[in-house]
Amino acid sequence: MLTNHRVAWLNSAADDVVSLPLTQNMVRRVMMKPSAAGDIIFATPADDESAVFYNVPNVRAVVRLINDLSADR
Repeated sequence: MLTNHRVAWLNSAADDVVSLPLTQNMVRRVMMKPSAAGDIIFATPADDESAVFYNVPNVRAVVRLINDLSADR
């Protein structure tokens, strides 16, 4: 889930929702597929945590939206 203030995802291992404040440079890496879908890997406060949105359709547009929303943070 992406809002204008937070990025959140379901942690199925713990059966809860994890969220982070939307900040600049929080996208660490994008893994593109030929279909234009892809995975977004987020920087998290703890290096041992992983936050990934998997198989996002039109991943470039979503990354652009994240960057636009976090531009002033």
